Amino acid sequence: MKRNINRMLEVLLAVAMASAAGSAVANDETAPSPFARQGKAVEIETLAEHRGGAIDQQINDQKLVSTVAGNSATDVVSGANVISDGAFGHVQGIPLVVQNSGSNVSIQNATILNITVK
Repeated sequence: MKRNINRMLEVLLAVAMASAAGSAVANDETAPSPFARQGKAVEIETLAEHRGGAIDQQINDQKLVSTVAGNSATDVVSGANVISDGAFGHVQGIPLVVQNSGSNVSIQNATILNITVK
């Protein structure tokens, strides 16, 4: 699976490079082919494996390991965590919030982002 995705990315990169090179000399009849320096052409069978299909496999794998040992907390005051109104009012991207109301803890955070392209 990983090999197929890497191969697909190589093919896409080659096509993008060829397209960029071709657009610069599109009106010049004497210009060399933009594919001249690209190396061996990708076989039709290889392209067919990646054409118009879908990847029906989803892998979500997180390995979070943590240890909290030998700590002490003395005269520690813990309280509530509050996110006030409008805290994410102008957020861009993917906001992540990690809150802790304890002492001597290990905070681990991981995010899985699933993207569907249709």
